[in-house]
Amino acid sequence: MHSWLKITCRRSSRKRAKVPAESCVSGSRLLSLFLEVHVGLFVLLAVVIGPSRDSLAQEPRPSVPKLVALRGRVVDARTGEPISKALVSLRALNLETVTGPDGRFLLPAVPVGTSDVYVTTVGYGLLRKKLNLQEDVELEIQLGQGALKVAEEITVTASPFDPIEPGIVSEHTLDQNELKNLAGVLLDDPLRSIQSLPGVASGDDFRAQFAIRGFGFDRVGLYLDGVLTRSPFHTVRDIQDEGSLTILNGDLVESVSFLSGSPPSKYGDRLAAVVNVATRDGNRQETSHRANVSGSGLSWASEGPVGSSKQTSWLVSARKSYLDWLIKKLSEDPDTASAFGFSDVQGKLSHRVSDRQQLHLMALIGFSGADESRRRQQLGPNSFLKAQADTQLFNLAWRFAPAAGVWIQSSLFHTQETALNRNRDGEVLFDAAYKQSGVRIDAARQWSQAHRLEAGFLARHLKEVALQRRFDFQLNRFLNRNAYRSSAWQPGGYLQHTWSVFQNRLALLGGGRVDRFGENGETVWLPRVGVSLAVSQRLKLSATYSQQAQFPDFSELYGEFRHPELRAERASHWNVVAEHQWSEKMRFRIEGYDVKVRRLIFSPFTEFRLVNGVLTGPCTGNVLRNGVHGYSRGVELMLQRRSANKLSGWLSYNYGVARFTDDPSGLRFAADFDQKHTVNLYGSYRLTQSLNVSSKYRYGSNFPIMGFFRQQGSAYFLSDQRNRLRVPSYSRLDLRVNKSFHFDRLKMTLYGELLNATSRANYRFTGINSIRAATGEVRLARDSILPILPIGGLTVEF
Repeated sequence: MHSWLKITCRRSSRKRAKVPAESCVSGSRLLSLFLEVHVGLFVLLAVVIGPSRDSLAQEPRPSVPKLVALRGRVVDARTGEPISKALVSLRALNLETVTGPDGRFLLPAVPVGTSDVYVTTVGYGLLRKKLNLQEDVELEIQLGQGALKVAEEITVTASPFDPIEPGIVSEHTLDQNELKNLAGVLLDDPLRSIQSLPGVASGDDFRAQFAIRGFGFDRVGLYLDGVLTRSPFHTVRDIQDEGSLTILNGDLVESVSFLSGSPPSKYGDRLAAVVNVATRDGNRQETSHRANVSGSGLSWASEGPVGSSKQTSWLVSARKSYLDWLIKKLSEDPDTASAFGFSDVQGKLSHRVSDRQQLHLMALIGFSGADESRRRQQLGPNSFLKAQADTQLFNLAWRFAPAAGVWIQSSLFHTQETALNRNRDGEVLFDAAYKQSGVRIDAARQWSQAHRLEAGFLARHLKEVALQRRFDFQLNRFLNRNAYRSSAWQPGGYLQHTWSVFQNRLALLGGGRVDRFGENGETVWLPRVGVSLAVSQRLKLSATYSQQAQFPDFSELYGEFRHPELRAERASHWNVVAEHQWSEKMRFRIEGYDVKVRRLIFSPFTEFRLVNGVLTGPCTGNVLRNGVHGYSRGVELMLQRRSANKLSGWLSYNYGVARFTDDPSGLRFAADFDQKHTVNLYGSYRLTQSLNVSSKYRYGSNFPIMGFFRQQGSAYFLSDQRNRLRVPSYSRLDLRVNKSFHFDRLKMTLYGELLNATSRANYRFTGINSIRAATGEVRLARDSILPILPIGGLTVEF
């Protein structure tokens, strides 16, 4: 986040100047290993760091001929809210104080001369600025949340609930503290933070993906700096029981916005929701570093200015996992333990051409791999021995503000995702490459308080090559299940106008989007309208209607169950929201939604099932159809408090029903990600300037076991009805404590977390292990997920 320092020297003229500051194991075994591995690191840090401020306080203070007063106020950089319990110190002089409830502080007797002032509190960055104190000084310090200190531009909002996206949207945002606490110590995954947001459902601890309102992650648009990504995960592709971890390191994240219904017209080619992740710029004032040890690996982030003009900044982050070593170390049978590891490098270079122009170059490169060599003798011909998955993303952006109220942003981007799996004999099981290149231009004009016009254009070229092979035991040879190579252009554009009247109490929105898919020549037109009314200063009502479309993937057009004539899936979103803001820090929100879908791509011929009592397996070739229609409707309640002090968090409940009908067969079934009851709870409390506690709780009545199954006693059998069985309900409580220590030149924060504190037994189903043809009995692959698990980590900032 951004940090500014405002200085007021107390003279008769009171001149002011503004100076920029810059799979599962037992919990006890893991705790023992964590202490064993990291105690040496703590000792080394203690030696390198030197004495803490408490020990320094024992040294004698030098006498000074003249003393001045240093006073001021510490506020949140985003909201302007005073921050209590923030530590303000002049460490070289052994002077420190803590801000009061109004954010104010006073050091009444400071020696004249040059001194470094440090300001920090747990959950916020470490601010350091050199001051030349010759007389009484008053400071106003805007302290930013997050990992590192960033550049000098700050957007101070009037409310902690102000949206990131303009217009009328169903939006939830995450600030830096929420993003860090919810990412978890074990994996430190920013996308997992979204799993705790209102209405979001996830019953699989091993996967970063989630569901929203009956739709899976494949129908959620994940945008990174305006670039639509498909699968930015560390994972093993083309297997049923894979886990996943987001490639993006949280140190680069500036903001996360989750649009759960009726996304704005600027977002296309996804049917349900949108996640918009914006990366931040580096610090243009000074160089900063951050080292982090989590439960899954090590990471390092650095940033700083380039040149004396400080018009250019850089930011680099790198991660390396030790999951493969950890799994082997903790396994009861290390000689047969699986191995999985990942590494990634991310960076951003920003240059201020002028006050109106900026250039940004962002790069993200990730590698992940799995090795089953220790289990070679147990593997069959269709099981991978070694697997590799790589991801790359490059984005060159230009931002230009030619006049007041006008801005233009254009970008050139390229993404690439590759995967290669081989079996024990070196045979290729899966070999795929997906590439995306394109250009995007967005523009907006606010020519008065009443009118805002947004428009944009996107053209991207998609290319995919895929080969999937499996061994046929009857034919005694490998067969190609998927083998295709295809490419297509997908252009699109949007226009949206917002008109505000009656002193902005009433806002009307109208616009739309058009997209075209070159592979099948289909063009879709997608309107969007909305209205918002501020009934009072505290109560706001809004309603939106929009249409969304999602074109078929190349795998659906040309894969194993291909149908080249598939068209885009369509959805119509209706959202009605009432929000009452009880105070500047607390609000209650209720939202009703109704999503009608049609032309969903599906076929019962892709799954094992019973037809007239006879077992029928999947068919290949021209199977998929645009044959499903249905709905997802429900209501979402949320109570939220967001503050720089004391308690922050939310409690939400979502009741939803998603039902589909396959028109060709007449089959009716619950959606694959239908979940009737969803509860998400998050709370965080800063007890002192160095101690913060938080917890999160997630409950879900859970999803159907996807497929045609019925249960008889403890046994499972094939059925002629789909999605009739359910995974047992999911419940998980996590507890966390953050403790920071302030040293002469750095800040160290220790993290302790207790996962699944109630030791709840949660499960996931990942497919079929075997089928008895004579009886139709099936063995389903069921995994238990995280048990109660203590974990720890640390972060050092300097």
